[in-house]
Amino acid sequence: ELSMPEKLGEVSETPIGSKRKQVDITFKNGDRYTGEANKDGWPHGVGDYTFPNGDKYTGKFKNAKRHGQGTYSWIDGTTYEGEWKGSQKSGHGIYIKPDGSKYVGGYKADQRWGQGVLTEPDGGRYEGEFADGEPQGQGTYTFANGDTHTGGFKKGVATGKGVHTYANGDSYTGSYKN
Repeated sequence: ELSMPEKLGEVSETPIGSKRKQVDITFKNGDRYTGEANKDGWPHGVGDYTFPNGDKYTGKFKNAKRHGQGTYSWIDGTTYEGEWKGSQKSGHGIYIKPDGSKYVGGYKADQRWGQGVLTEPDGGRYEGEFADGEPQGQGTYTFANGDTHTGGFKKGVATGKGVHTYANGDSYTGSYKN
């Protein structure tokens, strides 16, 4: 969660109407925020927040928290572009890692949630329901070798009734228990 560290030195401010202003703030810990702020000087509106380690968030804020559309870029090359609520990924978003893995879909409380598509670096791909960050519910997993499994998933593992279709066209229909 974004916390507002102590301000260091002067803060550059330009009024934007009676309730907001444009600010450029450098914090004691090295964080820097440039953008819109509420009358009390907290990030509120559109802005850029850069952390000392090089991570950066560009997007909307509400009362000093990431809220609305925004992009968070980690120094390792990982990015999340999408909706935020209370500084957590919430709503629809796209999460991409440098290893080639990618998730496009719903989020709730910083976890993959609802409908989504997860593509793994080896070419494996899951499309379906997520809960608590894992495939949970109905979905289809396509393995890198071309096999597919369609059916129920629990905590990322095939569970319950399902159909496994092999790349050569053979298939197995039955129950999975893990």
